[in-house]
Amino acid sequence: MDAGETVNEKPACASNSRRRGEAEARTSIKPIIPKDDGVRRYAFGNSALTGTGAPVTVDIYQLDSMITAKRVSKGLIRRGSKAIVLIKGKITSPTKFCTACEAGVADFYRYGDNAMWGCPRCNASPRERLMRHLLDCGMLQVPAQGAILHIAPSERSLVRRFRQQAAEFVPADLYPQTYSLEGVQRLDLMELDDINRFDVIYASHVMEHVPDDKLGFRNIYRALKAGGEAWVMVPLAEGKKTEDGSFEMSVREREKRFGQWDHVRMYGMDIVDRITEAGFTVQVINADSIDEKNRRLFGLADDKVFVCRKSAA
Repeated sequence: MDAGETVNEKPACASNSRRRGEAEARTSIKPIIPKDDGVRRYAFGNSALTGTGAPVTVDIYQLDSMITAKRVSKGLIRRGSKAIVLIKGKITSPTKFCTACEAGVADFYRYGDNAMWGCPRCNASPRERLMRHLLDCGMLQVPAQGAILHIAPSERSLVRRFRQQAAEFVPADLYPQTYSLEGVQRLDLMELDDINRFDVIYASHVMEHVPDDKLGFRNIYRALKAGGEAWVMVPLAEGKKTEDGSFEMSVREREKRFGQWDHVRMYGMDIVDRITEAGFTVQVINADSIDEKNRRLFGLADDKVFVCRKSAA
């Protein structure tokens, strides 16, 4: 974008798109039944963490109350930056464009190390804006009459998009009660036992929370229909190998080593090996492959989308 240029309308897609055939006939989706035992807790099934086979449980109230200096600092900077951007929006014309809410904005606000993280109108993150751009340009496609499992459905624009385009949309999370979205079902990826059920499974910044991610990837593979895809995004430390931890580590140790208190690993690009071990072929879509003008315009970061394909045979 040229300096001083005002953005009021959605720009034309500048990325190369790849189109696909229509999906197979409509599939009947059985509901994911929440496990309601009256206790709010993290429960990770037969834990690979202890080697004892006993579930690892942590009270969710304890987890929700984990306050660290890093969390407080990031939150304060985020609020201050958003306030500044909102004021800027009242006195200047839009120079950026949010693909999530499809509106021009004066700028994006800072969160952590990312100076253009959040949309001041809808709070969409760079990875949500990236996914919307890839869908808008046809680089990713929702199969007609398809079935989608959306794990951790916090991205409102993607929820709307999936619901509008898919025949069946299943939002799910380990803690459905933490969402205001109606219809969120309880799902523990380590206990997912569906077979050939979904055309697309979307999991953004989910796998770093899963104690046994290799089991999680195998379960995702089994749950997809032949030719189906999982769209996976994770935090990455490029140039390094994946480092695994566990929920037995202290909160501060996990935050120090993995970047966030509730993460149990930091991935490197060898995540591709873990995905292929589950049976997938993998295509990596890099945000930095999008032309520089649109990257600046949409406030995209250096995220990667791992498109994990199950064989059509």
